[in-house]
Amino acid sequence: RFLLVDEVTKEDLLAEFSIPADSTNPSWLDGGDWHFPFPIYEQLLVAASRHPRKLADVDEVIRRLTDENGEPIVPEAFLRFWEAFRAHIPKTAESKA
Repeated sequence: RFLLVDEVTKEDLLAEFSIPADSTNPSWLDGGDWHFPFPIYEQLLVAASRHPRKLADVDEVIRRLTDENGEPIVPEAFLRFWEAFRAHIPKTAESKA
């Protein structure tokens, strides 16, 4: 999500997680469930139509997110979802990623 927006502040992030800005140890940092109400679909649509190079950046990060055995750690459901957007990466950007 950070790759899709132009600028994100700590306050923006904390507001999305509904975490008080003065919280020093939010419970979500313990590796628990990562199901948050992010508008990722909408942000990907905007990126695909206005800033397709950002899709290549996201794709590169997704490819790098692996465990110690080199297996992807991104959930399979997201990878299937991502394929619809991956198809819209400009060929010049994809070759650089």
